[in-house]
Amino acid sequence: MTSIALLFFIFQYIDDPELSAKYNPLGSAIAQIIIVIYSLLYFYRLLSAKGEFLIVNIGVFFYMLISILIFAAGNLVFVDEFKSVSSIMRNLNAVFYFVFQVLILLEWGKNYYKKKNLNG
Repeated sequence: MTSIALLFFIFQYIDDPELSAKYNPLGSAIAQIIIVIYSLLYFYRLLSAKGEFLIVNIGVFFYMLISILIFAAGNLVFVDEFKSVSSIMRNLNAVFYFVFQVLILLEWGKNYYKKKNLNG
């Protein structure tokens, strides 16, 4: 799946070299969709076996899903008529990214933080 996407990206940038100088919403959406699919596959794998990093995977899944929706309209933020919308989209992305970072911190605390023995 990732090799097909890589070939698509290579073809896209060979076909339109100026694309490297501007935002590519299609490329961003495809890359994020691949990450969401891998996250879903990890959820499916967790149904049959106990796995680690469930909280991080939940954060990746929801952040990438929301990020696809926010960044799919990427070139609209450069149009003067949509400046207020782009501000709202950037703020929403910042909030969801913060929630994603908090979920990573919670997972780290659950797996790696060792409580000190108070009895000695």
